[in-house]
Order: sequence, then structure tokens, then C-alpha cells
Amino acid sequence: MDAAMDRVEIELARVAKELAAASQSLLMQTAAEIAELEEQLRQLRAQRDGQLNAHARVESYQPRDDILRCRACGRDFGLSLRA
Repeated sequence: MDAAMDRVEIELARVAKELAAASQSLLMQTAAEIAELEEQLRQLRAQRDGQLNAHARVESYQPRDDILRCRACGRDFGLSLRA
């Protein structure tokens, strides 16, 4: 009966090692998926922040007069941006 018990113990140890390896592989895959999702979330937050900033800039925009200088002759030209 000892020989049969040894075979059972060896088989159980083999199955346990396979399960541990599969679990480790799944853990690595899950960690990679989490990292990918965190990157997507970071990108979406950056996009949202840019959209919020653009909205705030549009709301606070005040048209003003600009002066443009001709590079060829050096003359200044006034340009009004008001409607």
C-alpha cells in the first residue's frame, strides 16, 4: 500500500505544481490587463482635462487688437478681432 500511496502523493504534487503555474500565469495576465486599463484611464482623464481647459479658455476669451509686422518692409498693420 505504500507504493500506491507514494504514486498518489507524486500525482497530487504534480497537479499542485501545474495549478500553481497556471495561477501564476493568470496573475501575470491579470496584472497586464490592469496596467493597460490604468493607461487607458490616464489617457481618458487627460482628454477630459483638455476638454475642460478648452471650455474654460473659450469662456474667458476676450478679443483684442493685434499688430502684425511685415517682415519685408517692417510696416505695422493693425488687425481688429472684434466682430
